[in-house]
Amino acid sequence: MRYVQSKSWPWPVLRHFSDDYRRREFEVDVQLELKESSTDGRTIELTASFDLSDEALLDLVADGKAEYVLLVACQTTHTRLELASSEATLTRSFRRGELAESVDVSPFLICTEPVAVFRSANWHPDYGDRTFDLEPGAVLALDTPYRVWLEPAAEPSIGSIFLLQPDDKLEAGAWQCELSEGKVIIALHPEDYEKFTEARERSQQQGTGAYLVNGVFLPAVMWLLEQTDRIEGEPDADDKAWYEAVQAALARADLKPAPQKERDNLQDAQAILKQPFSALLPLLTRSR
Repeated sequence: MRYVQSKSWPWPVLRHFSDDYRRREFEVDVQLELKESSTDGRTIELTASFDLSDEALLDLVADGKAEYVLLVACQTTHTRLELASSEATLTRSFRRGELAESVDVSPFLICTEPVAVFRSANWHPDYGDRTFDLEPGAVLALDTPYRVWLEPAAEPSIGSIFLLQPDDKLEAGAWQCELSEGKVIIALHPEDYEKFTEARERSQQQGTGAYLVNGVFLPAVMWLLEQTDRIEGEPDADDKAWYEAVQAALARADLKPAPQKERDNLQDAQAILKQPFSALLPLLTRSR
């Protein structure tokens, strides 16, 4: 299911960019982490923490009439499945090969049993005294989807720590990087986020990914190298997932480890991404 910001339902749905509910939240933190197992080898562990603050919706969950749901989809491995839980934390381990490269995780709160005359005190006043009868499968809340990149490398990869997220505080056409929970967030205006995810899906089919690598990921890696060199002397530097990934990427490219006061971030970022400009040139001259 592709996230569409403008989609609407006949009943109120708790989500970003909507005023169906007032001062209430449904936010989900999703982590995908590579694990080493003595029995299964390398596995991927998914952990999701659901933060729901509307009392009426929480009552539905407590009564067994609603569940937290994740839709997990991986185009590379053709994996698509639904994970459901009545608890606010959900975990699932994936065997090696089940997930690779691009993984989409879409969080929902779903009605699981018929609910009559449902109402929340936190609905927008425009709903007045209305109530709704809900059927199993009805969407009650949703959060913006996560897109995570995984690579089957022995060390954490640069691609595995970048996350795309929409941010309505940004102007259209602008994007920025920020560090959060060991990840590098590439934040885009919501409309640009939808266009970017569609463009990346097309690039996988058409072999035009060099445009995105040079236009977004190259400057993002340059920015990340700058952040890496800034944390010199911090005692918990090695505990940061993004820091570990940068050090591994530098080692694979035969570059000096961070921090380096004299680093040429442009040259090192190109080396980490295996000289992406050389892959862009044939695309630029393809029509000649």
